Amino acid sequence: MGGLGAVRQIAIARMLATGGGVATNTALSYGIYDRTRSTAWTAAYFLVAYAAYGLFQPAAGILADRYDRRWLMVGSDLGLAVLLVVQAFVTSPGGTVALALTMTVVAAAYGPASRAALPNLVSEAQLTAANAMMARYFSLCIVIGPAVGGGLYKELGVRGIVLIAAVGCVASAVLCATVRGEFQEARGDDQHEHGGVMAGVRFLLHHRVLRALVIAEVIAFSGGGLGIVADAPLARMFDAGPFGYGELIASWGLGMLLASAVAGRLKEQRFEFGLVVLGMAVEGLFTLLVWPSPTFALALVCLFGGGAGMGTIETVRQSVLQRRAPDAVRGRVFAAADAVGGVSFAGSFVIAAPIVAIVGAPAGYGIAGLTFLAGVAVVAWLVGRDVLVGRA
Repeated sequence: MGGLGAVRQIAIARMLATGGGVATNTALSYGIYDRTRSTAWTAAYFLVAYAAYGLFQPAAGILADRYDRRWLMVGSDLGLAVLLVVQAFVTSPGGTVALALTMTVVAAAYGPASRAALPNLVSEAQLTAANAMMARYFSLCIVIGPAVGGGLYKELGVRGIVLIAAVGCVASAVLCATVRGEFQEARGDDQHEHGGVMAGVRFLLHHRVLRALVIAEVIAFSGGGLGIVADAPLARMFDAGPFGYGELIASWGLGMLLASAVAGRLKEQRFEFGLVVLGMAVEGLFTLLVWPSPTFALALVCLFGGGAGMGTIETVRQSVLQRRAPDAVRGRVFAAADAVGGVSFAGSFVIAAPIVAIVGAPAGYGIAGLTFLAGVAVVAWLVGRDVLVGRA
């Protein structure tokens, strides 16, 4: 068992790669909007990225349960580094979007492998702290990445930012390769729980609490893309430019950072699910409040609050899934849950551009917030009060 030191090494690796990815997304998405003034191209960029991620998750889950999780993570990082170098020299919006799809497919294997590995590296008592550590470093990506992608957009250009991200992926691969500890339990070929992609789906369908969580996430994410597509138009509306665009994303990340530090102190496992639902409610409420915000500064405050809700979710949701799924199918359980939510999220980008164009950027945030609150209402109804307060 590697302990929290091993988790910290993985978290730093993920920060380097994901921070570069966030900076790249910030620069590429704003660059597309800056050149075309088209929310449709911005929506297309995020649509193919999230759709590819969601659709590839079942295959990624199988890989995470059948093969060495460490080397899947290393291979994902190195493959992404190569594609980033190529992306640095692509200039057309169509080429940028097409390559973003390929990059997402290559990167998708990392998520199920890393999350499924975590319970093997730490004791059960350390699991919440380990997930909180991962969430904190991920939150730093959301804070630092946009500052690099938006703040240095004019100085370095898209190419310079993307090449820096490629270096971060190589560094991440080196760190992952040198982690001490086992990433999965030893087992024979007959222990893969029927071996197929549906093992994770079956587990989710037959588990009342996890089934309710996934249904709620499908509803919540069905409008999530509107807030993301509305970022660039909102920054432009307040005359905040690319740096302001980065500030919007960074404010969200700062809220995540603070909340993950607080949520990581949770000692009672029975409150974990209720805390996930509370985080969803906070994220939905503050995203909704961007709608009537009269100033850019107040919008930043609201996004900080929304990020705090997401930081709570990111910290505790992982523990909820990890504690309930056995190692033999854990990768596929994460993959199934992420695939369903990811496809719903991707679908929201199909409607995001026309809706934001019609109702405006602030109202786009409002709709995104309302769908999250609808998800909260549904999960509360499905599981009941006893589960939410930790009595069942």
